[in-house]
Amino acid sequence: MCTRTHTLPLNAVAFESESVIGTAVLTFTSQHPTLWKLMKAMDRNIIPGVYSIIGPVALTGLLNNLCGETEGRISSLYHKTPITSTCANLTIYPPLYFYPIPHQRAKEFFSAGAGTVSVEEMFNSSYAVHMWNFFSEDLVVRAGSESIYDQAAQFLCPIVYSRATLHSDVF
Repeated sequence: MCTRTHTLPLNAVAFESESVIGTAVLTFTSQHPTLWKLMKAMDRNIIPGVYSIIGPVALTGLLNNLCGETEGRISSLYHKTPITSTCANLTIYPPLYFYPIPHQRAKEFFSAGAGTVSVEEMFNSSYAVHMWNFFSEDLVVRAGSESIYDQAAQFLCPIVYSRATLHSDVF
C-alpha cells in the first residue's frame, strides 16, 4: 500500500530487518548486473514449494557474496542507510521506508482495535507499507474494525475503500 507519491531512484532496494534485504520493492534498470545475477541464482537454486530459497534470502545472500570483500556483510550497512553500495551499484534504504511494520508483527496490522495511532503519524516516514501476504493471507479485515489496515485503507485509498465496502463489511 503506497503512503505517498514517490519516484524512487533506479537501482534501489531496502532492508526489511537488520540482516535481510527485502524484495517487495526493487527498482532496477534493464539488465542491471546485480538483478541479472539474482535471477541466475534463483534459477539455479529454485526448489518448487520452498518459499525461503528465493526472495529476501536469495538477494541478501547474493549481496553478501558480491560485497563481502569490499564492504563487509550487507548487515554492516544497516545503520548507514540510505547508502549507495558501490560493490552492487545500488542504493539501500532503511526498513522504515517500505517495511514500517516488521513481518513478526504482521498480524497486528489486521487486528481489530489496533489502530490507536493515526495513520499519518504511523507512516509519516514511509513511502509504502508491505502487507506480508505470506503471514496475512488468511486474515479477514472488517470495515470499521479500527485495525491499522482498516484505517490505512480509509485514509490512503478512500475511493477503493468505499467501493470495496459498498456491499460487504469484509474486504
